[in-house]
Amino acid sequence: MRSAQRVLIPALGIAVFFWTGVSLAQTHDHGGHMAEPSPRAEGETHSHERCELHGGNVFMTPTHPFETVFAPDGIRVYMYASDENPVSMDKISGTVRITTKHGGSRELKLVPNVVKKGESAVYFCPMYDSPPQMAPGRCPGCGMNLILQGGLFAAVDLSKVEPGTVKAVVHLTGLDGKEKEATFTVTNVTEQHNPETSAPPTGQHTHAH
Repeated sequence: MRSAQRVLIPALGIAVFFWTGVSLAQTHDHGGHMAEPSPRAEGETHSHERCELHGGNVFMTPTHPFETVFAPDGIRVYMYASDENPVSMDKISGTVRITTKHGGSRELKLVPNVVKKGESAVYFCPMYDSPPQMAPGRCPGCGMNLILQGGLFAAVDLSKVEPGTVKAVVHLTGLDGKEKEATFTVTNVTEQHNPETSAPPTGQHTHAH
């Protein structure tokens, strides 16, 4: 009997250790947080559509996705959490250095974006109990007031520039968590995804892991 116990107890310990290791490997995300594993169909690739709510280019830093929109009146930057939910940028500031194809370069200060008439705006529940909305109101899930995602803006005339001829180096400070600041580079593209239609997004997706 004692001999059987000596064999059974170590075997149980190895099984528990193996099962725990597999569980942790399946639930650990890129940001160092624990998350439930999400099923992915065979052949499916990673998408950043949830971070393209304004139809811009998405750049992934180690802990945040950033969306940059090139508009005729300037450049807008929006931020998302590691789980790709929209967040506000009230405490974040920064600059953007714009370089054109012909060699001209200038640095502009990013200021809080003021939503203009006809400009897409995103409102989200602070508890994330419902998907982001394109209009203010209350969360249909918990009833809380929706929060404007906001964003940062640098005014510059881009109405006559050709697609692919403008490079923007964005530098942000005042971020929360381990990532206190972020710097990334994006270029203007041929088409922008309209968040109010079902057309597929065409923004560039750059990773910095």
